Amino acid sequence: MAEVSKSLNIPQIEKLRDAANYHTWCSIATTFLDIMRVWDVVTGKTPKPDGTDATTEASWVRLSQRAKGFILLNIDRGLMPLISTAPDAPAAWAKLEEKFDRKTPTSLYTLLKTIVTLRCSNKI
Repeated sequence: MAEVSKSLNIPQIEKLRDAANYHTWCSIATTFLDIMRVWDVVTGKTPKPDGTDATTEASWVRLSQRAKGFILLNIDRGLMPLISTAPDAPAAWAKLEEKFDRKTPTSLYTLLKTIVTLRCSNKI
């Protein structure tokens, strides 16, 4: 897979494995998607065109495919079924957020515990 990503000029980062590395992965992925100039497509800030202009729609589809390719190449194989059926990058990103970025008391507690542990070990 490294050969494919190199030939497509898609950056590779540490793969998303599970909830334990989601927030770090998300931060790095967001930065690279922004550098690749596809973050606005992923977030919906640049929505999919309504189909009246074929050139604009084709351009959006290319950007979305590039973003989805980045996401697929930078997640663990076990997570691929989760987003492989997503029609575009915004849908793929939303599925990852739904799975890992829940604002539940448990996930917030885990995040707080991680922060406290890092502070106590002087890693930040």
